[in-house]
Amino acid sequence: MHPATTNSALGTLVFDRAHKDELNVVMEILDEAAVWLSAKGIRQWLSPPPKSLWDFVEREIEKDQVFLVRTQPDNYAVATFRLAWTDSKLWNDAKEAGYVYSLATRTRVKGYGVGGIILNWVKAYIKSNNRKYLRLDCMATNPAIRQYYENLGFVYRGQVKHDSYSLALYELPL
Repeated sequence: MHPATTNSALGTLVFDRAHKDELNVVMEILDEAAVWLSAKGIRQWLSPPPKSLWDFVEREIEKDQVFLVRTQPDNYAVATFRLAWTDSKLWNDAKEAGYVYSLATRTRVKGYGVGGIILNWVKAYIKSNNRKYLRLDCMATNPAIRQYYENLGFVYRGQVKHDSYSLALYELPL
């Protein structure tokens, strides 16, 4: 995949897969999001991220499943997310969908609609790969993020326990 671009209130955004030497950038964005969530009373991600998460994200980068979103012309990374083609742990019919995880934006771009822009780009990318659904999960105990996804047209598909978390499953038909 070549880098893709889209326009936003921030200017041009470039979507590209993260490279191994960009692990620190990805983790910095995830940590910034964790701090922001914690300040809102939402316990979702740990700050600082544990070594196990660093190792996991590094492996996902090696599998080309981690993306960075950058503003142009300054090439500043404002968001990250993971995109996978299977999720047999949470969903049964994994071959029909693409799955978004760890969508995080820097606090300085909150309010610019970057999350929605990312999900629109992902939706088009998944559809271009002949999949029928965009799926994601979120903390079942976070009503704000659940409402955000529902406002974007995602349909609630149930709740599951994963490790020590209760996750709400969402799906968007393409």
